Amino acid sequence: MYKEELERRLNLSDYTRLPNLLELGRTYYDITDENDFKKMLCVADRYGQKYLKFFRLKNGVSIDTLISNLVFKLYSPNIPRVNSQLEIAMLTKSNNNFEIIANNYTETPKWIDVSEDRREKQIITVRRVIFIKYDNINKILIFSQDPVGEGSGIDNNIIQYIKNIFSKYNIEFEDYFEVVDLLKPVCDLLDMGIFKSSKIRGFDETTGREHETLARSKRDNLIDDSIFEAFKNGTYSLERMRLSHNQFRGTFEVFSGNILRVWFNINGENTDELTGNITSVL
Repeated sequence: MYKEELERRLNLSDYTRLPNLLELGRTYYDITDENDFKKMLCVADRYGQKYLKFFRLKNGVSIDTLISNLVFKLYSPNIPRVNSQLEIAMLTKSNNNFEIIANNYTETPKWIDVSEDRREKQIITVRRVIFIKYDNINKILIFSQDPVGEGSGIDNNIIQYIKNIFSKYNIEFEDYFEVVDLLKPVCDLLDMGIFKSSKIRGFDETTGREHETLARSKRDNLIDDSIFEAFKNGTYSLERMRLSHNQFRGTFEVFSGNILRVWFNINGENTDELTGNITSVL
C-alpha cells in the first residue's frame, strides 16, 4: 500500500534512488517489505514538488509553551485511507526544534486514458501532504505543501491549514509566528550572485499595467534590468519570479503572497540548500 503511494508521488528516477539513499541494502525492485516502502514514503512526503511559505517567531515570544504542547508521534500516514480529514502523520521534537508531517485527502481532476485513442477528465481522490519544520537557532518555521491538482496550482488556504494543525495542540499559531516577506531576501541573494533571475512578472502600482521581462538565455540575469530595480524598491508588485541557483541545476519560483515553489529531486539536498540560503539573510 505504501509502494503505490510512493510511485504516485514521485518520478521513477526518484523513487528508485531512495533505497540507496536510506542504505536499505537492496535495489528498489528487490524490496518487498512494507516497512521499507514506509521509510521511503516518509522521505518522499518531505520533498519533491512543494509550495513553501516562511514564518518567523515573533519578537519577545517564547517557543517553550508551544514545544511543550506538541506530542511525539511515529510516522503513521493515513494509508489506507481511514478518513479525508487533515491528520497528523508524524511529529518529532528535539532541542526546541520540531518537524510535523500532516496529510489529508482531496478530490482533484485528472486526465485518464479510457481507451487507446481517448482520454477523459475524471475526479479522483488523492493524498496531499504538508511538511512543517521549525529551526530554533534561526527562529524560522518553513511550511511546505503539495500542489493542488495535477498541475502547479497554489492552495489559497495555507494559513488556515497551518492554524488547523496547531489548533490540535491548543496552540494559536498567529500568537507565535508572522509571515516572512520573501522579496527582500531573494533580492539580496540575487545581488550576492547566489540566485539568478530569468523571468519577472508583476504590476506597476501606479498605472495598473502588467510588466514581464524574459532573459535572453539561461545564463542571462535580470538584476541589471530596470524591472528588477522596480520590484526591489517597491514601485512594482511581484506576481512571479523565475530563479536558478549557482550551485545546482533546476529552477524555482517566487510568487505573490510570499510563496516559493520548488520541484527538486527527492533527496532534498537542493531544497535544504535553497531554504538555508534564504534563512541566512533573513
